[in-house]
Amino acid sequence: MSGPTSIIVVTALFGAGLFLIGLWLMPAKPALADAMSRMEPSAQPPIERETHQLTATLTSSQRRKAVVGHRTYGLISSLPFVSIPTADLAVLNRPTAVYIGDKVLSALVGFLIPLILNAVADLGGIGTPWSLPALASFVLAAALFFAPDREIKTQAARARVEFRRALGIYIDVVAMIQRSGVGGTQSLEQAALVGDSWVVRRIDDALQEAARAGKRPWNALKRLAAQLELKDLADVADIMTLGAEQGTQITESLRAKARSLRNAMVSEAAGDATSKTQNLSAPLGLLVVLFIILLLVAALAGFDGA
Repeated sequence: MSGPTSIIVVTALFGAGLFLIGLWLMPAKPALADAMSRMEPSAQPPIERETHQLTATLTSSQRRKAVVGHRTYGLISSLPFVSIPTADLAVLNRPTAVYIGDKVLSALVGFLIPLILNAVADLGGIGTPWSLPALASFVLAAALFFAPDREIKTQAARARVEFRRALGIYIDVVAMIQRSGVGGTQSLEQAALVGDSWVVRRIDDALQEAARAGKRPWNALKRLAAQLELKDLADVADIMTLGAEQGTQITESLRAKARSLRNAMVSEAAGDATSKTQNLSAPLGLLVVLFIILLLVAALAGFDGA
């Protein structure tokens, strides 16, 4: 490896090492929203308390990402091209610090990979001019920096589908309990005790928090719906609010909402099946064409041999 090449590689690796050490040692720069939340008790909890509440559910890899996320949150969240998917992260019950740390570490890995590969290739005498891997480093770093966004969006979409499916069952249970003469608050709480899915646990946590704070449970469901961006859960909260304020019978309204959820899920499943079938038509058509070509080639070869 030539002198300039060695200097570039060593400098890049040394700089990456200093970057990681600096993240570990320097105090985290708080974002303005988090600083204000500390002064205002009614605001959302800051990133530190958010991660602390979910520490028990984090893997060792996620904890390492959370450390990096804490250190870089103030910087990354202030960038104009970065939009934190708060609702998607809330659906997945994933701390913002883990999300930020994933983006930073992914970008760092993407930046180092072309440099290291070209250094190894240079040792074998097949390296390229360093302007190319340097450009590739920035491109790959940018691509991997935004890669977690697509992953989060895809996982959150699946989680919302699962939430809607479980919500339909939960609404049916609430309606059944109300038919036996139980009040709105008790029916919501008792229905949340049936089953152990993560959807029911999220609803039960919101109801328990409202009970401890002395607030109405349907208001807690509204806040949860707004936090997770789930319109169907907000509709259930509106139905419960109507029953509590006007004293009307809402059992049939709940059952109708559950039926509409099931019908919507069936329609979406049928649409997905149709879309996947249509996507398969092009590859199958190509296989048929290739098979016909092989038959023609075999027939022509046999004809020439005769």
